[in-house]
Amino acid sequence: MQLYLIRHADALDSTDDFARPLSARGHAQVESLVRHFRANDLLHPAEVWHSPLRRAQETALGLAQGLGWKIRFRETDLLEPERDP
Repeated sequence: MQLYLIRHADALDSTDDFARPLSARGHAQVESLVRHFRANDLLHPAEVWHSPLRRAQETALGLAQGLGWKIRFRETDLLEPERDP
């Protein structure tokens, strides 16, 4: 088993940190990751865990859509920025 850690893509500024959506740059970063993983056939997860932050959800879903994943997504507060690893 392998574990891949992918940080969320670039997000817009906002006073509500949890609601910050991906920026245009962030969407481009996700598209770049999709191209990379598709070209190199590197990423085949059994499931995806993401934090409750909107930008993390959007990054995970963008990868899933771009790579055609039909797998389980699990939101977990254990991945929130202020949590102790």
